[in-house]
Amino acid sequence: MHEIMHELLFEIERIFEGKTCSKTRNAAHNLSRRLAQTSQETFGHLKEAVEEDATKTGVMDGTEFEKVGEDSTSQLGTITMRIMQALQSNMDGKSKQYKDPALAYLFIMNNIHYMVRSVPRSKAKD
Repeated sequence: MHEIMHELLFEIERIFEGKTCSKTRNAAHNLSRRLAQTSQETFGHLKEAVEEDATKTGVMDGTEFEKVGEDSTSQLGTITMRIMQALQSNMDGKSKQYKDPALAYLFIMNNIHYMVRSVPRSKAKD
């Protein structure tokens, strides 16, 4: 939504030019700023949720990774890297539950394989 709104701002400026339409232009700019802020907060909460999940047992279901592609901002690359680092840390912590190192590595490989296969089916591929 933020990306689309950002693209529309130029058109809004062009269509709603002049003093009488300043409220409309200001509302569009405010909406764009709020969408950007909400996007950043959402990714921040997602990162925290992934980090907190490291304390729980069980297998990740991949929903955290799929949420990465639901929105984009100018800082998407940085935020995505933070989320991926949190997922890696999460998997490393969960893999330590296995006493057999081979099973721990198999667990990590399986989860990475799942994420790689999920990318083409998600909006994150873009």
